[in-house]
Amino acid sequence: MKKQGKIGGIILTVAFCVVSLFWIMPIVQVLINSFKTNAGINVSGLAGVMNSGEPCPDHSKDKTKKSTPALLQEVLSCCDTALQAVEMLKKMVKAGDYSHGEKGSIFFFMDTKEGYICEFTPKVFTVQKYECGYAVRANIWQNPGMLIHSRSSIRRYLDSSARAHSAYDGLNKILEKYGKISPLNIFELSRHHQMPEESTQKRSLCFKHTNSGNTLEVDRQYPDVLSTGYFTIGHVRNTVYVPIPVCVEKVLPAMADYSWGDAAFKRLKEQGFTSPLPEAWLKYEKDFMEKYNNAKARARKLLDAGKRAEAIKLLNDTAYSIWLEAERVLKK
Repeated sequence: MKKQGKIGGIILTVAFCVVSLFWIMPIVQVLINSFKTNAGINVSGLAGVMNSGEPCPDHSKDKTKKSTPALLQEVLSCCDTALQAVEMLKKMVKAGDYSHGEKGSIFFFMDTKEGYICEFTPKVFTVQKYECGYAVRANIWQNPGMLIHSRSSIRRYLDSSARAHSAYDGLNKILEKYGKISPLNIFELSRHHQMPEESTQKRSLCFKHTNSGNTLEVDRQYPDVLSTGYFTIGHVRNTVYVPIPVCVEKVLPAMADYSWGDAAFKRLKEQGFTSPLPEAWLKYEKDFMEKYNNAKARARKLLDAGKRAEAIKLLNDTAYSIWLEAERVLKK
């Protein structure tokens, strides 16, 4: 999480976690209700992401209980702030309506003011609050009181620690070079797939089981219109990022019927995840960010003038044109 200017946005990124697709607002959920909610933003400016934690002795495999995507979807449907999200999630877990196989979980919540990382098992729930800076989690717990509940092997622990270090190291270098962290920086970092030669661990932020990536940007001034999720529908090195505004009204059929993701995983199977990204893809992402940021700036002025409907239409039209361009670029 990184704080920005008074009317800018704050970014929550889990650009290297496993994500099935997205949940932005109810109208889109009707279109893609067969997908699991592993990350999303709601119209109150609440962003959330879930991820697997560590193997634990008090796990629950009861499939009649809520899965972690189901928990996240319910929280995003009911809560307006990150603190409300934490309290609701804690209540559901404590009530025993939670299952994550043999592992515990890690949840990230952020609103326009603060962020929280929740780490828990069916019996233990811990919370860390963040007001600035950034924090990284791979698939191991770091909140105080959680290590005693871990049953990770040394191999798994070192693997996650190395990937977390890669994220910290990458973010630190971005800040040192640019003085800020932008979505484009996150896109690049999410595709990092090589560890330093001196590292005994080989998996970096991106590896063959990285299903997709996402970066969620919450706007401070107009979270219900200008907040945006940036997603890859498929492996991060075998497809491109697309922007999806929180006020989205429809998506391309290929974004919701598995075909976009299927094409990405076909490329993964044929090319692997270490092949160089086409320059056309990188140019597309740079160009779409410029186009989309310009549209957001114009939409902000429309919102300042009380023209909400025009602002929403502008963002939807811009996003749709970007998706069409993404389809064209991917088919080359």
